[in-house]
Amino acid sequence: MTDPAAPAARRRGVRIVILVALALAGCAEPRAVDEPPSGFVPPTHRDGDRVVMPLTFPDGTRISIAYPPELALAELGVVPYGSATLQGESPHPERGDEVGRDFLVRYGAGESRPRSLDFAFGPWTVEVYDYAADSPAAMTRRERESFHAALSGHVTGDGFLVLTAAPPLELAEAGEHAGPALKFGTPADRWVRLALERCGPAAETTGPPGFVAWCLSDSIVAHAEGGRRFLAAAAEGIELR
Repeated sequence: MTDPAAPAARRRGVRIVILVALALAGCAEPRAVDEPPSGFVPPTHRDGDRVVMPLTFPDGTRISIAYPPELALAELGVVPYGSATLQGESPHPERGDEVGRDFLVRYGAGESRPRSLDFAFGPWTVEVYDYAADSPAAMTRRERESFHAALSGHVTGDGFLVLTAAPPLELAEAGEHAGPALKFGTPADRWVRLALERCGPAAETTGPPGFVAWCLSDSIVAHAEGGRRFLAAAAEGIELR
């Protein structure tokens, strides 16, 4: 019989290894958040000595995390991440029929790259990159029209962006390459990224220097970059509610 406590115990063991490795490497005090966040600052509330933050991933998955207030995770700002594949019809032998694009999501004002497709959903902008018109990798006019017609989204009551798609466009799902994720601290010299993907041994690491990854649950992997004290505080302090 499988012990239901085994996955949690294994994650605790891995987290202890991460914290010991960071401690042996030395400590660097985390800097206070003294610059404006580049993303959306989500609402939070206090529960005793913890900050509780409800989150919504771009596929609509909802979770809540809790962390110590000194981590100041919400203040870093958060942006969603995802990607989509369009079933197109390539006019070039060098390019397949599928058109895969990662999303660059912005909260608030900002400039887009030339020839990108931009989608505005409230204060959010989803930018879909496209290549120069004479590149074999560029979308055709019909593919651009299809992409534009198929991608839609809405803003939740607490401010998060949720995306949906209709055929011939397919959004990457949880566990797939470039699937739904939320990143705190973009751009910054310290950040935390939560991705909807299955936990496994390859997901948990303390290298390269300044980077750490661990399993927040069996279906959520956390990645973080920054100073050693910040990494240790994130790995030790963030938990699901």
